Amino acid sequence: MDFILTYNISDDIEREIFENKIESKFPNSLKEKSNQTTLVANSESTIEKVIENIKEIAKSITKSSNNAITIYYPFCDKNAKIRKAEIMIPQTNEALDGEIETIKYLIKYKSF
Repeated sequence: MDFILTYNISDDIEREIFENKIESKFPNSLKEKSNQTTLVANSESTIEKVIENIKEIAKSITKSSNNAITIYYPFCDKNAKIRKAEIMIPQTNEALDGEIETIKYLIKYKSF
C-alpha cells in the first residue's frame, strides 16, 4: 500500500522524533527534499494498520495547537480515488475562541 503523509509539527525536536519513528516504522519512506512536511512511503500492511501505526506514533509526541498530520492513500470501488485520513487536526487557539464568539455575538447587532 503506497501512501503520502503530510505533517506540520511546529516544534523542531518533536518533528525530529516523529520523523525518526515514521522512518523506522516505514523504512521504504522517502521525504520530499524541497518540502520537509511530505513523506511518500509504502507498506505491506493494510491501510487500517498503517493508520493505526501512525496514530500510535502521533500519540508519542507532545501536541501543539498548530500540529497536523494527514495521510492520503488510494482507494478503489468502481473508480480509483484518493482518500485522506486526518490523524492530528490543528486546534484553534483557545484565546481566539473567545474572540470569535464575541464577534459572532456582535455581528447580530447592526446598529452599534
